[in-house]
Amino acid sequence: MSQAQTAKTDPRVDALASEARRLAQSGQTALALQSMRRATLLDPKQGVELARMLMFLADDAAAAAEAAHALREAECAGSTAAGYWLALLALGDHVEPRRLDSIQQRLALAAAEGLAPAARALALLAARESPHAAVEHWAPLHARGDVLASLLLREALCDRAAQDRDHAAHLRVLDRHLETLGLPRLPRITSPQANTGTQSVPTPWDCPAPMRLHHAPDVEVIDGLFGLEDCRYLIAAGLPHLRRSQVFDPSGERKGTAPIRSSEDASFDISQEDFALRLLQLRMARAAHRELVQGEPLILLHYRPGQEYRPHRDYLAPSALATMRPEAGQRVRTVCVYLNAVEAGGETEFPELGLRIQPHGGRALVFDNLRPDGSPEPSSLHAGLPVTRGEKWLATLWLRQRALRRY
Repeated sequence: MSQAQTAKTDPRVDALASEARRLAQSGQTALALQSMRRATLLDPKQGVELARMLMFLADDAAAAAEAAHALREAECAGSTAAGYWLALLALGDHVEPRRLDSIQQRLALAAAEGLAPAARALALLAARESPHAAVEHWAPLHARGDVLASLLLREALCDRAAQDRDHAAHLRVLDRHLETLGLPRLPRITSPQANTGTQSVPTPWDCPAPMRLHHAPDVEVIDGLFGLEDCRYLIAAGLPHLRRSQVFDPSGERKGTAPIRSSEDASFDISQEDFALRLLQLRMARAAHRELVQGEPLILLHYRPGQEYRPHRDYLAPSALATMRPEAGQRVRTVCVYLNAVEAGGETEFPELGLRIQPHGGRALVFDNLRPDGSPEPSSLHAGLPVTRGEKWLATLWLRQRALRRY
């Protein structure tokens, strides 16, 4: 009998893993990692938990590489969950190569074993290829109790209910179920532009061709960067976390609410990111000709009628930059993706460039914050104009000059 087989019944493994979790919860990260490493020596499958600690708790340049090594060992020991986390790491293309075939294979194996984030990722990828089959993609996950899938299934059923009595009946049952759980309904997004992003893109992280609106600073629009299900997925993931948007004060040292910005938003911490969220961010980064590791946390924004973001620039004041990983450099580019078509208002305006961009579902706006020499670009001044009718949903990713994330 091999060491890996005997480790399954070794009580020391559970004891060490429990100790590691207790130490991690009390903030003793170094000791927690020591215990988890010892557990992994006895049972390589424990490398999944070790990797998660390294990814989310360790502040060490070598932590991501160690996490990838632990996951490979766990995968070799038969852990399909390790394969899912390796697929997630591969999107960063830093400690694990970004290869579509191995990513898809790992997601499929993990989904077959019941790992919900892997199944959601496959459903989102399939929906992008065949948007009209969204009901079939989300229904099995809903049946297994996945709340995010239930919210997305409802929207897919709404799309079909008018033409299909069976779907209308299923929608009524699902509405009662969601009401029992106390879950909010997603905003209705039916913008046809959100379905146009599937043409001529060889991988899920490639982008349709951009249209340049201005040069120096560069301002580009990419229609169809996100598909309909992509837009809905982002809103569903961020909806429970929305709060009043904040801005830096004039000194650039503190953040708080201010009349300049009246929206609400949700920031996705790296520990909240599943594969699907990271894939959407990678596509945004590639639209800016950057990589995911250069991205700040993704922001979901919501504007109601009358709400706006008055003229501002995205590059950081020196005092703010000094507290926000200055080694990664300034915010070199901004990528905004409109997640719905606004009934009226809500355009993005560049007053010094004479540009005004209309929101359409799935449309990306990409622009420079810096000049070619790295100095701030004052004419990047822009504003989110007030929404006058309906609502506006937007995803924003700021890209730094150098790597900000470890993976």
